[in-house]
Amino acid sequence: MFGKILGNKSNDIEEGTEIDPNIVERVSKMNLSDMRLYVNNKITGFEISVEGLHEVLKRLINPINDKGEYYLKKDDMDSKKKKAFELILLISKSKKISLGSIELIDKFLEVYKEIIDDYDDRYKEIYHSRFRKAVETAIINMQTISQVNKKLDVLK
Repeated sequence: MFGKILGNKSNDIEEGTEIDPNIVERVSKMNLSDMRLYVNNKITGFEISVEGLHEVLKRLINPINDKGEYYLKKDDMDSKKKKAFELILLISKSKKISLGSIELIDKFLEVYKEIIDDYDDRYKEIYHSRFRKAVETAIINMQTISQVNKKLDVLK
């Protein structure tokens, strides 16, 4: 969807590209607090990367079993939902975000729309609009990075 807007996928993970199995394994064992530490680059010896952010997002939005259950469920504690929402906002502000990650954030909004709306209604929060603004900001940041890279390529 956003590929048409930005046109350039040089920073993105191409389909079929081999991802470091260490990243996939470590992310698959993380809980929300560990994922937050990773996104904040606070885990020593495990640097944040484009692929790592991509895997964190995939873990949140891909079904976890054959029944089609996702990481977050309607009956989960509200603190878990809030941690997941804050993690998505944190990822959207990351300097390592890619076009694929932005698309996964958009998919997160589709998958968890009911949960987000329910949480917003019950706690008078505005996560849904904050997510949309975060996606728009991430797109603008990607465009800026792309423009700077083009200028650097011209100067070389």
